[in-house]
Amino acid sequence: MKGIKIFGNEIKVSQFADDTNLFCADLTSVENVLTTVGDLGVLAGLKLNIEKSKGIWLRKWEKNKPNPLQLKWLRTPVRILGIHVSYDEKGNIEWNFNLKLRKLQTKLDMWRARDLTLFGRVMILKSLGLSKLIYSSSILNIPEGFANLVKTKLFKFLWKNKRDKIKRSGLYQDLDKGGLRMIDIEIMFKALNLAWIPRLLSPGRQNWRTVPDYYLHRLGGPAKFLIKV
Repeated sequence: MKGIKIFGNEIKVSQFADDTNLFCADLTSVENVLTTVGDLGVLAGLKLNIEKSKGIWLRKWEKNKPNPLQLKWLRTPVRILGIHVSYDEKGNIEWNFNLKLRKLQTKLDMWRARDLTLFGRVMILKSLGLSKLIYSSSILNIPEGFANLVKTKLFKFLWKNKRDKIKRSGLYQDLDKGGLRMIDIEIMFKALNLAWIPRLLSPGRQNWRTVPDYYLHRLGGPAKFLIKV
């Protein structure tokens, strides 16, 4: 099997739990992989469900229309570990952020009619409101203006579509300081991004670090880059 090369690093496979993603440089490699998995299935007593296996053409083949090897070749966004990936950047934003924001609004509308205290509304926002957004925001580049959209929806829910009655900066404070420990969405998004720093500084060579390592080394390495920043 020939994998795809990114900045000199050949990437063939990415796995997490029961999810396996293969990166093949040509159709022959895909065919060889399916044959190998089939042979292994005969020995192990397991069988690949080809109907649930999906493929997506990359780079110069992205406009290919054939559907070889009985696989379902997608032109629409493909979902990998909860993240939608497609050729269209606007489509990625729509599936990974805008759609989840609309689902958040639907959840908040369901709870809006309930007679909840401010503490209860903050609890709903923390436990039910932001769970889906956190995952996408911790992995992908957050679209410009998205944080403000989320913030607007959160505070509209908190105040039942009325004007704010207390300064937001006060609501972000701890309970002993008169606050509600309300979520500061902008700080939360920044914290999710900063959480990648120790992962980038950890030793070892991992496929997901191929692209950031390439650009960071051009700036003198991760440590020097952080010092400059």
